[in-house]
Amino acid sequence: MVRIRYWVGVPVVLALGAVGIFYQTSKQTDRPSRRTTGNPVTTTDVRRQDVAVYLTGLGTVTAFNRVTVHVRVDGELQAVNFTEGQDVKRRRSIAQIDPRPFQAQLDQAEATKAHDEAQLAIAKLGSRTLHVIGRQGLRHPAKRRYAARLDRAI
Repeated sequence: MVRIRYWVGVPVVLALGAVGIFYQTSKQTDRPSRRTTGNPVTTTDVRRQDVAVYLTGLGTVTAFNRVTVHVRVDGELQAVNFTEGQDVKRRRSIAQIDPRPFQAQLDQAEATKAHDEAQLAIAKLGSRTLHVIGRQGLRHPAKRRYAARLDRAI
């Protein structure tokens, strides 16, 4: 009886083992073919065009060229005629300063010049008068020096 069980039990165990191995190998080969990815694949016609490439990253951006702008005069800034990063050309106005203080200085200088010219004209007239009187024997060298000094001032 033990022999009958042995002869019946061994083939049944071998058969079950063979079925298990077949099931495992068929399951592994079928799995990749049934597996789907999350992104479907599409196709299109080939054409030539620019492709936008965006790169993101961490780091520091350094300019190729840097310019330091120096002002010739001081004043209140009224307008800025450029944006940061914009290319500017030589001799282009990039800022406007309030012109009122400079106009006041110019007006004052013109008034001072007109005053000096008027004093010179008066001194020359007085010098001519003194010259005529000097021919008559009177001399006034201080007035002539004053007229010469005013002439040099202008």
